[in-house]
Amino acid sequence: MSRKQSPLEIPELLDLCIGYLASSQGDLLSCALVARRWTGAAQFNLFSAPMDTVTGMDLFQRDIDSYDRILRQLYDALAESPHLVRYVRELQLGDRTATSTIKKLCSIPFTHLESLTLMMRRLKNYGTALKSLLGLRTLRYVSLNLDISFTRCVAHVLPHLSSSIEHLDVCYDQRLPLKPMDALGEGVPMRLKSLGLTVIVKTITQTPQTLRSLGFYPFDISGLKAVAVSCLSPIQWDTIPTHTLQVLDIDPMDEETPLDLSLFPALRNFRIKISPGLPPMVPATVAKVSQCQQLHTMAFVFWGNDLSDADCALFDSVIATSGLDVVQFQTRARQDETVTLSADRFPRSMARNMLQVVADNREIDRWWQDRVLEL
Repeated sequence: MSRKQSPLEIPELLDLCIGYLASSQGDLLSCALVARRWTGAAQFNLFSAPMDTVTGMDLFQRDIDSYDRILRQLYDALAESPHLVRYVRELQLGDRTATSTIKKLCSIPFTHLESLTLMMRRLKNYGTALKSLLGLRTLRYVSLNLDISFTRCVAHVLPHLSSSIEHLDVCYDQRLPLKPMDALGEGVPMRLKSLGLTVIVKTITQTPQTLRSLGFYPFDISGLKAVAVSCLSPIQWDTIPTHTLQVLDIDPMDEETPLDLSLFPALRNFRIKISPGLPPMVPATVAKVSQCQQLHTMAFVFWGNDLSDADCALFDSVIATSGLDVVQFQTRARQDETVTLSADRFPRSMARNMLQVVADNREIDRWWQDRVLEL
């Protein structure tokens, strides 16, 4: 009589089960020691995103020494066991750690790296090492938090990006004056599916020409499917093909006018960041969401209990009559603060069971990236 096969002997089921342990480094290390056929799946989950948001950039902001130590451990592991390099899919690097550590990691011959996040201020310290990393043909998603002007970004960074990149996020400092468009150089042949733009200084007022120069040059955006904009006001939506957008993530200025949602017939995922209070454009825009026939997810991000009772009453009324099935509240609680969404503050929406609350910072931070990578 033949022995009945265990589900864990089926490779696909084994990979799926081990994948559920992706957030537990200790469990993955234990799985790698169980049997040879468990090792590959465990190593993939350990090294595919070794510096994810939870242990990477959050730690980068809190504890620079620990962050540098983790990067050095990552380099040592990849240098001593080169077969692990093929598992690395995401990498996050910041230059507040040791320059030598960054240079060593840039020298690793990554073969399957798809996502790269850089928080860099001293670009000249890395020379050709960083350029070779940015030019990898396997890259699909790049996020650049540069703390430099967009003109310098175009001159010193963008020409070195791989043409395989489909998703680009740029955070830049616009305190320095922008040079004319004809001074920005030749464009790189990147056909973008998503583009995210964040200006560090919120007080800058953008003109249509400036907006084109800042974000939509020198890329091919004719097939753009996702846009994220923060601190750019006013947004000139006629500069991009809004009819193809499926994902929209905005951080509106107080003076921003309501969106004409009829411009976004293909919109499926829409998020608005609210900080602080409730800008007038938000309820006015939500009141028109019925114009988006394809809309699947509507989400709002706000800090703690920033919304006043009056804001909550207005928001509750607009949401309850919007025709949406589900609205997601993504809440970032400050230290020692508990975010409450009581039936007293949102009675109509609560009665309709419309609200979902997300309080996980990692999930909030990855909302944009997760959705654009599905495109």
